[in-house]
Amino acid sequence: MSSKLSAMKRGFTLTEVLVSVMILAIALLALASLQAWFAKYTSEKFLMLCITNALESAKIQCAIGSPISGNYVCGGYDISISGNCSIPQDANTCATYSVSASYGGRNYSTNIRVCNLQ
Repeated sequence: MSSKLSAMKRGFTLTEVLVSVMILAIALLALASLQAWFAKYTSEKFLMLCITNALESAKIQCAIGSPISGNYVCGGYDISISGNCSIPQDANTCATYSVSASYGGRNYSTNIRVCNLQ
């Protein structure tokens, strides 16, 4: 009985401690990489939201006949917008124009149809 009691009092072996530490280290590395992955894709999604907003702003400017040029600032991103559009001169006619937004070497564009319904 005393041999069983002394064996229980010894505690953990060095191998058990090392295996536990290795498992904990691997789990912490997995959590850190997951956090970095989420941070990267969250900022990517926010940038895409800003570019979408810049394109919508350019489309609105085009629809009211305002010149499109300059920058759209969103969340620290300075997005360049451009386009060449105007309201058609003839009554009851429409025209399709392209507006674009660019940031960091990425270029996005969309089309807008502008009509003169007088």
